[in-house]
Amino acid sequence: MFEVDHPDTQQWKRQQAAAAGIGVPPSLAFVPVDFEGDALAGALDAAGLDRAAGPRFSCGSGSRRT
Repeated sequence: MFEVDHPDTQQWKRQQAAAAGIGVPPSLAFVPVDFEGDALAGALDAAGLDRAAGPRFSCGSGSRRT
């Protein structure tokens, strides 16, 4: 599973999970992507995406509250 998000938002999510005592499963890869300048396909490839495995996508959208 790949968790794709902006690097700053992703770091915030990881900090929140750690503070709550939620561990990262070995099947999860964090893929930081600046959507204004980075290529999503390239970032996923660099993170180890196996295109032959028939990936599935789930897209969640939300806002971070500080």
